[in-house]
Amino acid sequence: MFVNRSSGSASAGPRPSAPFHDPAFDLGFVVGIPLVALASGAVVVAIPAAFPIVLALDIWFLGYHHVISTFIRLLGDPVTRRESVMLWTGLPVLVVVGVVAMAALFGTWALATTYFYWQWWHYTRQSRGIAMLIDRGTSAKPDGGSRLFEVVFYALPIAGVLSRSADGPTDFIGTPFRPVPIPEWVADASTVVAVALTAVAVVMVARRVLSGTASSLAAQYMGSHVVVFAVSYLLIDDITHGWLVVNIWHNAQYVAFVWLFHHRKAGATSSARSPLPIPHRLARSLTVFLAVGLVLSTLVYGLVAAALMVAAVPAIIVYQAINFHHYVVDSRIWQSRRPSMGEPSVAR
Repeated sequence: MFVNRSSGSASAGPRPSAPFHDPAFDLGFVVGIPLVALASGAVVVAIPAAFPIVLALDIWFLGYHHVISTFIRLLGDPVTRRESVMLWTGLPVLVVVGVVAMAALFGTWALATTYFYWQWWHYTRQSRGIAMLIDRGTSAKPDGGSRLFEVVFYALPIAGVLSRSADGPTDFIGTPFRPVPIPEWVADASTVVAVALTAVAVVMVARRVLSGTASSLAAQYMGSHVVVFAVSYLLIDDITHGWLVVNIWHNAQYVAFVWLFHHRKAGATSSARSPLPIPHRLARSLTVFLAVGLVLSTLVYGLVAAALMVAAVPAIIVYQAINFHHYVVDSRIWQSRRPSMGEPSVAR
């Protein structure tokens, strides 16, 4: 997940609008990815029997690739690998022990419940970090630098998770689930506040975009964030169907961003005498990066599935251990205070 911790631009006033990468990438990232996620949600809501198929495609093409992208970042760069030894040696053991203990002491519902709330936070933080990077790469903040923009970014996700909790579902992705008990009035009040704040922010952003003092790209990303979380957590009744929408969105934007990060690093270091790290070389071509990631993820998770069949270990323990380890690793390898995306300024 990505959060910009830099202190901001050295120059005052709005900067000239510039693309995040190029027009085609920007359009796909800000508009295309959310549309694919929302269309997938529409399919499973209209045809519930299609859910297993859409989920399988999401997991194979995006979910597995998402995790593998993290490990390409972690192990493919010698510097990152040296600085993060604990993340790929000791941490997996600790996570597995913790997940097994949680399942043994409380049952699999504890894993599903922990995953639901952790992924909600993970997805929200990633989206906020990406929005901040788009702001910095294009122009002044769409809201003129007020705190409202940041409040709105968290308001709808918070209202959404409170609403899901108040609904009291007992099943999440086919697993027993026990949400935090939230009174309905609390969920309803948070939704009203979130919608009101969002409406104010939309008017403010629209005025700045129309006046030419804010980038339309940053405003569009804000809109996609609001729509995806509103649909996923508030408008779709089924908790699992709603999760699928935000999961597809999150996975796809993560893979695309990781490619962009390495692509920029490759361009910034192309004249260096030392050979480029493997991830930077792969990222010179988006097609190559995606293809290699897909092949690796298929091989790795194919081996995991085969091992599960032999060992007869509950799949939820293995896959949630992978998820939880990924969340911790992700929060560490993107942590930096360096000021440009060429030198990563992303963190949890």
